[in-house]
Amino acid sequence: MISDFRHYDSEQPLRADVCIVGAGATGIATAVALSKTNFTIIMIEGGGYSYSAESRSLYQCSVSGLRYAFDEGRARVLGGTTTLWGGQASPFLPLDFEARQWVSHSGWPLTLDHLQPYFPRVDDFMGIPHSSHDERTWVGPPPPFLDPESFHFIYSQFSAQPNLANKYGSFLKTSGRLQVFVNANATYFDVNPSGSRVASLNVATLEGKSARIQARYFVMCCGAIENARLLLCSNQTVSAGLGNEGDWVGRCFQDHLHMRAAPIVPTSRDRFTQHFGTLIRSGVKMCPKIVTSRRFQEKHQILHVACDVTTRPDERSPLKSAQVLVNAVRKPVARSQLVKASLGAVKGSGELARILWSRVVQGRVTFPSRSELYLGIQCETEPNPNSRIRLSQDRDRLGFQKADIDWRLTGLEARTIDIFVRSIDEEFRRLGLAKLDLGQFFVPGDPSRLDEVAGGGHHPMGTTRMSQSPGDGVVNTDCRVHGIDNLYVGSTSVFPTGSFSNPTYNAMACCFRLADHLAKDSR
Repeated sequence: MISDFRHYDSEQPLRADVCIVGAGATGIATAVALSKTNFTIIMIEGGGYSYSAESRSLYQCSVSGLRYAFDEGRARVLGGTTTLWGGQASPFLPLDFEARQWVSHSGWPLTLDHLQPYFPRVDDFMGIPHSSHDERTWVGPPPPFLDPESFHFIYSQFSAQPNLANKYGSFLKTSGRLQVFVNANATYFDVNPSGSRVASLNVATLEGKSARIQARYFVMCCGAIENARLLLCSNQTVSAGLGNEGDWVGRCFQDHLHMRAAPIVPTSRDRFTQHFGTLIRSGVKMCPKIVTSRRFQEKHQILHVACDVTTRPDERSPLKSAQVLVNAVRKPVARSQLVKASLGAVKGSGELARILWSRVVQGRVTFPSRSELYLGIQCETEPNPNSRIRLSQDRDRLGFQKADIDWRLTGLEARTIDIFVRSIDEEFRRLGLAKLDLGQFFVPGDPSRLDEVAGGGHHPMGTTRMSQSPGDGVVNTDCRVHGIDNLYVGSTSVFPTGSFSNPTYNAMACCFRLADHLAKDSR
């Protein structure tokens, strides 16, 4: 059942076996998994059924480090960020979990073998085929033979229904063991005098209503920024905030660096796009990426990095004109814009026919013929304790301190991108596929300037990192907050390192594993 918390009138605390904070990807995944147990579950979402500027204002932050678009890629609404994302699924690789002596604070206290058994469950949850995500997955023309000492291919898949509020809407409304409250903002946890157990969660509305939720277990699924903020704001009994015995809450804030690095000049555009264009099979998109090998990373002492092929949007393209016409059916546009789009679509009808034929008949998303091709970079960032989420002195409408984002890079990111792009240029030339226009490629050596050419991928991670002990992080291998018996974190915030891959797929695997851990106590 889904209810609006603004209409909850009782003064009595709400009670359940499990309280899940946040109804985004990881919150819904945790709720679906736990619904198969005997637990009763309450899941709260700070936003409503649809976007609200008032609710979104609670996401306002200050930024004291590199530029960070904190107001993009985050959605305070039922379904969370899944209402915005493309639904890309890509599992982390074995090296991502290992301690690399050239990458500070790298290494997870578990391995890929701990998460891999949960990947099929994530596939089913997202509605995508079970996949190896490597060359065995690809159903198009054979990929070019990359130097196996340096590179290999992986293939991301995209869910055909990425909005989980829509995909699981019926479940959320009808599940007998789950109560969902929207417009219910988590403000702080109350703990017992020793700080070893959460007694209740305080919840409030923007209209001034408040209540408490009591549960045996609490699972935070708010995302890396809000999870850290909620723990730090829960400082009524423990002054430093919950889980912060080792001063790690909020530290090692990471995001993927995304960059359109250099124009690609193919030897044969048709041949090149056959290898690097997106395929569609049974409604599921598959996108090829080139990834560095373990040996290449060890040799050059660099981070995990990958690339795909992207284009610069061309406002004059017939495809853009067609998109304007299609969107005009749902949203009125200016007459001049409509006329311009109609003329552009008619003039480019041959190009549109080619694109439609490729997509409908061949199941391939082709690049518009006039578009310029670019090398798109996705690079992990090095865990840096000085890159962190803190509490600012400013307060939100509920009276609680806002987050301050101090995103810092170390210099290894710029070095990684520079080496990788120049090596890809050499590899493309060796294969006779293309060359890169390196005259338009620039990476500043000063990490404080890297945001001039690259930006975050809207994948915040790392602020409640997983560790063996509270001296090294915030949660243990079961995602339980160190020193607190019944508080867990289900989020990308538990990642010690973030690879280059979209992190949500891997976070959901962590949540299914967490649900199995909690389920042992439901029998």
